[in-house]
Amino acid sequence: MQCLNCQFENPAGMKFCGECGTPLKMWQTLSHDGGLTWETPILRFEDVGRGRDPDEPELLRSLDGAQMLCLLRENRRQGHSLMAVSGDEGATWSSLRETPWGLTGDRHKARYTADGRLVVVFRDMAPGSPSKGSFVAWVGAYDDVVAGQPGQYRIKLLHQHGPRTSDCGYPGLELLPNGTLVATTYVKYRPGPEQNSVVSVRFKLEELDSRVWR
Repeated sequence: MQCLNCQFENPAGMKFCGECGTPLKMWQTLSHDGGLTWETPILRFEDVGRGRDPDEPELLRSLDGAQMLCLLRENRRQGHSLMAVSGDEGATWSSLRETPWGLTGDRHKARYTADGRLVVVFRDMAPGSPSKGSFVAWVGAYDDVVAGQPGQYRIKLLHQHGPRTSDCGYPGLELLPNGTLVATTYVKYRPGPEQNSVVSVRFKLEELDSRVWR
């Protein structure tokens, strides 16, 4: 089936479009040869009954490796972002549920630091957030996310100038050997006619710990 608005047709024959109102669906497929061939896609996440659209997944493991967590953008802005967990290497997943408020946003990228804390960077889209539309980092524990807890703190890394709906995100996040985190995104980082630039921000958690409120 093909969406006549976006002219997109996925290989499994199911509609997939966030522009025309067709509910988004998330598919899972595996490759055992480095991406040369792929298994038949399996429909994993949809939320048609509640009117929410799961999109742009980020996968990470618990520190002990026993569980996988999937963070998902909610594309219709009907609440917080979405998440699901798997304890069998992705063979089955829990039902979708909302993330903590502070993790509500788009295009999450996550890394663990040496002390076991989890850092997630993304475009902030939390309802009522003063930094909505800007590039932020959430700091906490894996267990905070799964338990729906707020985590340790959240901080704005880069301000998105212009309307809050302006585009920002698709970040990368790397942890250097000395503990420095490097978060890179495209963002309109200053007012004026210039459009988005690619900007990197470097920080260490110990530098932030003494500056932020709990």
